[in-house]
Amino acid sequence: VRSAAIEDFLELMYPTSECLPSMDDLVHSVVRRPKEDSLLFVNQNWVEYTLNSVTWRLGCITQTIPLKGDDGETVCFYSIANTDTLLDPDQVRAPKDGLIHVFGYRPWLWQQWALLKIENRIRFQAKHERDFAIFDVTSYAFALWDQWLDSPSNADFRAVYDSPRLCKSARGKLIRHVFQ
Repeated sequence: VRSAAIEDFLELMYPTSECLPSMDDLVHSVVRRPKEDSLLFVNQNWVEYTLNSVTWRLGCITQTIPLKGDDGETVCFYSIANTDTLLDPDQVRAPKDGLIHVFGYRPWLWQQWALLKIENRIRFQAKHERDFAIFDVTSYAFALWDQWLDSPSNADFRAVYDSPRLCKSARGKLIRHVFQ
């Protein structure tokens, strides 16, 4: 006889096939235009979420809770099915499979290339001019992204990326995922 806690744990860690989204569900979570700019996702969107900053899991948003901060900016928190924690926007991202279906694999190939470029740029070598030098990795990565987007050899991806059929938030979801 299993206790309720064990049943809950098994349901969370090992979902059944009835709990899994279709590819249409994943794509819809990427391309859906939110009604408010402060919302990345809405109820019933499938997302990847993390509770420990290491493991990303697939889950469905059951509730969005927008809260105004002291600075007047609205931050949206998300409740995911089978979890008991409210997640902030940094703990939620678009599902990779949905992004790949919309944008293709190229952004992840770029990600690997950019990581190699960054690794080559950072030095921990005695007597090297860049040994422990202050280096803004984020700015460098965004410069690499812009360089890649503007490359003539990447015009077909750029056409998809800039497609009027995709909303600004879909492009933002791609960038958030690739840069995390």
